[in-house]
Amino acid sequence: MIVKLEQEWYTLKEVGLLLKMTPVTVARHFPIGPGVIDVATGPGHPNARYKKPTRRHLRISADALERWMREHMPVAS
Repeated sequence: MIVKLEQEWYTLKEVGLLLKMTPVTVARHFPIGPGVIDVATGPGHPNARYKKPTRRHLRISADALERWMREHMPVAS
């Protein structure tokens, strides 16, 4: 997996403040995928397959945030 570190990355709390959501709600809207990484329990973590983590330590890229906003936010006309 290639991760572009040049772009800006946001925490759940930062995205929550921007979108007016709680960090838990933001984590539900942004599954692990392109532009979203879990810095605490990635695929190499020993318990990643067996236990659901109680805390999510996601980093959301600016590209993923923009993509989500285009798909889910209403466009003002």
